[in-house]
Amino acid sequence: MEKHNANWIETHERITQAVFKLWETTPLNRITIHAVCEEAHINRSTFYVHFDNIYSVTDEAVNKAHADLLEFCVRSAQNIKNPQSLNKTVMDFLQLVQDSSCYYRMYFKHMHDLPFEVGGKIYTQLYDSLAVPYGYSHPDTTHVELNFMLASFEAATAMALSQWIDNDFADSKEQVARVIAREPLLENLARSRA
Repeated sequence: MEKHNANWIETHERITQAVFKLWETTPLNRITIHAVCEEAHINRSTFYVHFDNIYSVTDEAVNKAHADLLEFCVRSAQNIKNPQSLNKTVMDFLQLVQDSSCYYRMYFKHMHDLPFEVGGKIYTQLYDSLAVPYGYSHPDTTHVELNFMLASFEAATAMALSQWIDNDFADSKEQVARVIAREPLLENLARSRA
């Protein structure tokens, strides 16, 4: 039974990777199930055991990445106790991105930012865990300024990740983590809890 589950998971991942690989050169609406099956070395019926269509592959990948990112944000905000734990948290985040590199590579190719839409779960969690503590430490900072600071944090992080991914992770995680950890909202959180 365990071998069957392992094979199913491996096939599921191969299909997902095949779709993302094809998406690098072909618009999503032009990717055929036949092409995915050839790329993943499976037959058509195997594809349909796993997915309904091409869009269900990308939807699942997006939903999984968003869920992973939200879980990471919630967990990591609680774990930042000092500058050292901040570095570890950012390193864990970079590992999450690297582990899902197939998804994030395509995401940044097409989206150029992180999925932190204002009012969304991830944005709200980040606002509460990063911007609110900054506001307490700097009471003259307005709500509008905090929103801009969070937008700046998102954009800077997205650019750093995008460049790191585009360079096939050639730069060390430590280097990228140091850059991200220097963002004012993160630095403030680590200092305020030290």
